[in-house]
Amino acid sequence: MNITLGVYDLFAYAAPGSLYLALVIYVADRLSWIDPLRLLQSNTAVVIISGAILSYLLGHITYRLGYMLSRAYGHDKSLDDAVHEFVERVPTAKGRPFLQANRAIIQAAVELHDIGAAAEIGRLRAVGLMLRNAAPVFVLGIITEFADALTGAHPLPFTSGTSVAVCPVFSAALRAGHDFGWRSGTDVDATRPLL
Repeated sequence: MNITLGVYDLFAYAAPGSLYLALVIYVADRLSWIDPLRLLQSNTAVVIISGAILSYLLGHITYRLGYMLSRAYGHDKSLDDAVHEFVERVPTAKGRPFLQANRAIIQAAVELHDIGAAAEIGRLRAVGLMLRNAAPVFVLGIITEFADALTGAHPLPFTSGTSVAVCPVFSAALRAGHDFGWRSGTDVDATRPLL
């Protein structure tokens, strides 16, 4: 049996999913539901494979959170905005028929004529989705940290300092995810990548 993973599987789903998995393990440890050290001392191969599968599944489950957070954050530029910016940067393209063509047809043409460019577009989209989908876990991390402070696990100054440090990371991940995705041609109204 062959298992094939693409760039979207790794970047857009497994990488953000691994952050969610780390948060779930942290919360489960804090609530004494599991003992991570004992878990790591068991069969390491099973733990790694299970972690990879759970990360991938969590990435799929939480995909919509990143999309909704991106929309709520004000990143709602359309494909028309991307075309307008492209025409501003490449004035000779104004009035050309490909600007009105369906994005899937343009993507297929790029894949046929320039495999390197198509791979780069796919990589940029996947990185954009990874950053966008990782942003909500930072918000959940801040909430978890304040819950720890309320239970007395961490002092409030530590919690406040951590939250202040994580807020710019959250904002930067959401903004960079939007920029990578939008500038590479991802339609922000789509809930799944083109490829």
